[in-house]
Amino acid sequence: TLGAKVIRAYEKEHGVNVPWAILIDLTAPAPRALDLAALVEQGQKLGIYSYFLFIAERTAALESLFAVAQRFSGSAFFLFSTDVSTNERLAASDELLSNTLFVPRGGSSTYPEIGALLMQKKRMFGLNCEYNAINADVLLSDAFLQTVINQGYPFLFLIPSLTCDAGTRKRVNDEVLSLRGHGRYPLFPMDLYDDLQQVDHIISDEHCMLALGPDGSVLYPASAGNLNLREHTLEELIWLTMPRVHHHR
Repeated sequence: TLGAKVIRAYEKEHGVNVPWAILIDLTAPAPRALDLAALVEQGQKLGIYSYFLFIAERTAALESLFAVAQRFSGSAFFLFSTDVSTNERLAASDELLSNTLFVPRGGSSTYPEIGALLMQKKRMFGLNCEYNAINADVLLSDAFLQTVINQGYPFLFLIPSLTCDAGTRKRVNDEVLSLRGHGRYPLFPMDLYDDLQQVDHIISDEHCMLALGPDGSVLYPASAGNLNLREHTLEELIWLTMPRVHHHR
């Protein structure tokens, strides 16, 4: 929320909502890759200081992400692994910085060792798990949550699969809110997309989530069509995709 005042001032002056964070899917290579440094530079001027990066074994130039994080030390970079290979690679890396939070993917036999290693290295870290109608109850069970705690993970990010139905998403979100509200566990669970939009709602009144692909194309909102960061500045993309301000603080 470092840029909340900047975001609100921009929204008041221009009448368009600005997302507080940007999600970027880097799990596959692109012929013309997104210029992450340029994106963050433009984003900070608008008050956007948080970047959620989804990475995988096929992510191009993974090392360059750390160079960007080091250059923009005032921004926060959440590195969401989506496969076992990336879990192990980044857990063993000495390049994780104080403004990067590594979030390995759960569901593999190695995540207990990864939690212990990251804790030993005094890194910021969490665990991410993809949910759907079949496994949602397991991921919300006392047995699983206690396992996550026992392995030292302070954060649990739950991410709906692309095919997850609306009813399951609502049920998971309700349970996550209940878990946080009652404080039964020394664990901070998040339903990623709904919680990101909830923070947007607090800062901007309207939900205004923006997600980009590895080539800078707009993935969300889906109504954006073929818009791409290569042909537009970030400010122009926001004007073309984000909702107009309907409430004034």
